[in-house]
Amino acid sequence: MILMKFKEILLLILLFSSILLMIIILISNPKANALGLGSTIPTQRTLDRLTWNLIIIFFILTALISHITKISY
Repeated sequence: MILMKFKEILLLILLFSSILLMIIILISNPKANALGLGSTIPTQRTLDRLTWNLIIIFFILTALISHITKISY
């Protein structure tokens, strides 16, 4: 029961991190710079750090969820 709740929470975090990752990648797109999104150097650095952190979180959560799924079966 506790394992299933933990898995649901991890899945929600994974969903939100993947949605955030897609939005940040779209903002980091060079064509978006024409709109003024992420056009300054500090903003671009922040977006780069945030992108890498979200990628790491995404992969860690994917590994955890696959491991928990193997345990539950």
